[in-house]
Amino acid sequence: MHEVFTESYAGYPYSVSEDYLRYQSWDTMQAFASSMTAALATEAVLKGAGVGDQSASALAASLTWIAKDGLGMIGSELDYDCKKWRLVADIMNDVAFFVDLLSPALPGLFFVCACTSSLLRCVVGVAVLSLNQVFEARRNNLADVSSKDGSQETMVNMTALLASLIMLPLVSGKHTLIWSLFVIFTGVHLYANYRAVRSLNIETLNLKRATILIRVSSALLRVCDNYTLLYDTYRNIGWVALSESAPDICALNAVFDIEVLSSQDIDSEKKFGTFLAQLKSKGWRVEGANLGSDEWNYSTK
Repeated sequence: MHEVFTESYAGYPYSVSEDYLRYQSWDTMQAFASSMTAALATEAVLKGAGVGDQSASALAASLTWIAKDGLGMIGSELDYDCKKWRLVADIMNDVAFFVDLLSPALPGLFFVCACTSSLLRCVVGVAVLSLNQVFEARRNNLADVSSKDGSQETMVNMTALLASLIMLPLVSGKHTLIWSLFVIFTGVHLYANYRAVRSLNIETLNLKRATILIRVSSALLRVCDNYTLLYDTYRNIGWVALSESAPDICALNAVFDIEVLSSQDIDSEKKFGTFLAQLKSKGWRVEGANLGSDEWNYSTK
């Protein structure tokens, strides 16, 4: 199991972010608990439907796909605050399991219960995709990270399947025990999910994170004509926003300023001129430096 989570990555631990193992450990726990709850809910749905209501299943599937398309259209909102939406989605997933477990007791409303649980559950897939694995890749190895994540998910699902095959015959028909297990698994699922999301150290800025960094005392902000710098002294991380109309030399100037800003030296303008002169005197080509600045650009249009 340790190899599945770590050694299967080439260059581990340097090929993924520092929060990778911590996140995957909690994510594995929540996935197992969710799968066990799903097994209980599936048995309840089969009993409530008399092992299949074709009309309810067809409409539930149709509504699920329509809802997924609709949620995909607001995917930018999910990306904007993916950690919050991941928690919201898993809460909705547990509510869907609750509805499934309740459906046998409401035979006249099984049709409504099936459609409601399907609509709630379809949010999960979209929200989980918004919390993608890009934050883990550190050596342009997103394909490797994604494939290993799929292998880990398969391993967890297989383990949960074996456990559910043992559990279901023991709890079938025992409603008090089933609801007790549902409460336990749901509690573990939500707690592990909360810890997994909390363990993430997402380095890209959204509006909320930028606002927090600007307001806290550990954040240093510098606004220039062609670029804006933001540096977090506590986490030792800096961000650069470069105007699309900025000259090429401004990219190097921004990098220099963010380094000077990290030392909390406010007099960087004169120092950059000296630094630039020294580079040119040593034969360095300062125009067109390969700094990846195309990813920093913004436009006011």
